[in-house]
Amino acid sequence: MGGKNVKGRKHHIVTDSQGYLLYILVHRANMHDTIAGKEVLKATTEKYPSIESISADAGCRKTTENFVIDQLKKPISIA
Repeated sequence: MGGKNVKGRKHHIVTDSQGYLLYILVHRANMHDTIAGKEVLKATTEKYPSIESISADAGCRKTTENFVIDQLKKPISIA
């Protein structure tokens, strides 16, 4: 069955603008999305340093923006 959730697990997926998979992280369900999102963003930008822009969920946008500015220090625009 497509879209079936596995109890106790969450996943974050990064794709490019054409939908090609760049990075995926599966983690325990009790880890907050913003924490996992930071890990995914850091790993993705290390593997693909040419990334210039990202699109984040509205609930994570401010946290993501602060993380990029303060921690990654990369010129990435956030939509």
